[in-house]
Amino acid sequence: HKFLYDFGIRWLPVNPIDIISSQPNWRLKYVHQLAYEIGKCTDYVCNHVMRSKDGLAMYDVAHDQYDIILNAGDEIPQTRMLWTATHEICHIYLGHLKNTKVSSITSDNLDYNLYSQLEFEADIFAGEVLASKWIMRHLDIVDERDIAIICGISDDAALNRYKKATE
Repeated sequence: HKFLYDFGIRWLPVNPIDIISSQPNWRLKYVHQLAYEIGKCTDYVCNHVMRSKDGLAMYDVAHDQYDIILNAGDEIPQTRMLWTATHEICHIYLGHLKNTKVSSITSDNLDYNLYSQLEFEADIFAGEVLASKWIMRHLDIVDERDIAIICGISDDAALNRYKKATE
């Protein structure tokens, strides 16, 4: 909940793109932009740089610069992009990149257990930021459909958040 406080988040929906833009050493790039910059195709970026179809947070130690790479391809729903952006913000905000001394969180950079733990933390973080049970309770949101519509997340994510909010 410190993140919500630090970024003055008191209402829904949360826009992770605005959060990224507000930080002086965080940059948002899209797969097609990175592909153009490195002279490769978008499939190459997804398969060999990100090792994911969704996104990646990268850290440039020399410049103390973070890049969040998102796939904005037609096959990626907007709800997924928002979740992924928030997931990648977590890796930066919680210090996953600096603490593990890696430039990106990928399964080949870390041992399986640590990678799984960091990915789990990032997913929990994304859910708490995009659909904070505290804010939802304040707004009196009562079902998973409302959560999906108001928070801009998928129906599956909304159902999971509904279960958490009613525990």
